[in-house]
Amino acid sequence: MDRFAQKANDAAKALNTTTTKYTDASLIYYQQGLSDEEVEARTNVTIKLANVAGEAAETASEQLTAIWNNFYDGSKSLEYYADVMTALGASTASSTEEISTGIQKFAAIGNTVGLSYEYAAAALATVTATTRESADVVGTAFRTLFARIQGLLQDGEADDGTTLNKYSKALAEVGI
Repeated sequence: MDRFAQKANDAAKALNTTTTKYTDASLIYYQQGLSDEEVEARTNVTIKLANVAGEAAETASEQLTAIWNNFYDGSKSLEYYADVMTALGASTASSTEEISTGIQKFAAIGNTVGLSYEYAAAALATVTATTRESADVVGTAFRTLFARIQGLLQDGEADDGTTLNKYSKALAEVGI
């Protein structure tokens, strides 16, 4: 325990946060059953994102957990996912919090239908920035749309006679 306390104190100093905030963020990942190395890596990224986005570490950890659980495949660093959200937030009229909140709504179905993290984040940022609808509304709309598409991919035709071609045409008309 003394070793963890010293390590947490050193990491908190390096990340310009308090030891309490660092240990609170670590606790979330320990509760998920992650190894010490995984906890340290995720906590460091979480604290960095929370500092940049100006949000609580607990909020950032929930957002990143949803992204990691659905998109992380080991090919990119954990920090990459936070960097994408931060860059999109800075270059659009949306924020890191909006992007991550919206992605939480449709990450599982998006991954199931084959969306990459980058595409999902960019689509969400674009729609929220353009429409200024809340990330909850946009994320829920994407979840509904992708679930419908998934059903069409599996069945070919919806109960009301809608086919995938009809959706493809409608998406093409709006530039997607």
